[in-house]
Amino acid sequence: MKKLLALFVVVLGFSAVSFGQSSAVASATATLVTPLSILKTADLNFGVLSSSSTIGTATISTDGTTINTTGGVKSISTLGLSAAIFDVNGANDANLTITYPTTFPIKLMNGTDEVSITALSNTAGTKLSSTGNLPITMGATLSIPANSKAGVYSNNTALSVTVNYN
Repeated sequence: MKKLLALFVVVLGFSAVSFGQSSAVASATATLVTPLSILKTADLNFGVLSSSSTIGTATISTDGTTINTTGGVKSISTLGLSAAIFDVNGANDANLTITYPTTFPIKLMNGTDEVSITALSNTAGTKLSSTGNLPITMGATLSIPANSKAGVYSNNTALSVTVNYN
């Protein structure tokens, strides 16, 4: 009987250990969003301007429909006048950060003279629409030194706009 009692105690001891275990399961999830894309649909173009012996500026509105000049700069023709336009697409209602340079030079083609683009501004918010779209229209101010040489001034790489999800 003592052996049976001892065996019973040993069996109960092992049984208690097996009932002491517990486990839980966690699920794993991930949400993938539509990759962001940005496409330039219009270049920044100040039209045709004249300069003089006085410094001045030309400013394009963010919608690209008007140009205002100061100092010795005058607008001769608005032919080609355009704000820079970018079209962003991504996840519906997503928040973004938009970065672009605050100033950059544009140089006289076939020359070394340059004028500066400053005061870039845009009309875009920082949130994609319910359809995942955000148009960015950018105006700017062109600073023109006195006695600037006549010719076409250009910079094909400086106005780089970057968008990222927040």
